[in-house]
Amino acid sequence: TSTLSNKLKVRSGKKEPGQVLGFQPDRYRMIAYGFLAQLGTTPAARMPLRAERIKILDSLKNRLDEFGLSRENWSRFVLKDCVAQEADRWSSSGVLTLDACLSLAREFVDSGVQPADEMMIETLRVSWQLLASTIQRVTAPNPKVNQNYFDLSRRALSGLDALAGASRPMANRWLRLRADTLAARHLLLTAGQNDYISQADAMGELARLLASERLELLSADEREKFSLHLERTKQMVTQLSRRS
Repeated sequence: TSTLSNKLKVRSGKKEPGQVLGFQPDRYRMIAYGFLAQLGTTPAARMPLRAERIKILDSLKNRLDEFGLSRENWSRFVLKDCVAQEADRWSSSGVLTLDACLSLAREFVDSGVQPADEMMIETLRVSWQLLASTIQRVTAPNPKVNQNYFDLSRRALSGLDALAGASRPMANRWLRLRADTLAARHLLLTAGQNDYISQADAMGELARLLASERLELLSADEREKFSLHLERTKQMVTQLSRRS
């Protein structure tokens, strides 16, 4: 019979992602800070805890094999915490510094992470929500943030485009990101800038999404949710447009 000491013995051999090798205090500290941050009911309660988790994650980047983490999974954790921290910072202080998160996302994509990865799409979704909030408060968006957002959106849409014709989850992601990007091209940019589209063009392209063949791949529930998302997006374009 194997003893407890044998079970706790550090495994030897090749280190594979998903395999935890030996006792790693930082792993448990990282999990604990994440759990406590989730329990926080206000940004003031969550942000310091998440900041500690982010520090630990950053310290792991050159020793991922010790934690059985792949580069892709580590990147997902980093981005998830980064955008959550920005959302809390914006709601508590009205300060938005998305540049760090989007620069990280771009760096991850440049190093091989798929631009259509679920966490990349989620990063773009939250980023657009926050950027739209800056328009509501009449705050000028950061040009570098805009550049990174549109670059990542283009790459994500291109990656999704190859898969969206035959995959329900990919079709759903493509439709939502396409709707968000169309609104962003009108609301975040000004006439004369690359990728800018007029309000009329944005509304026309949004309406055409309802006729997309990709909509047919979605379940009835997903189609209903997308229709609501599209309607809210159209209302946003109408309400926030400050251009003739």
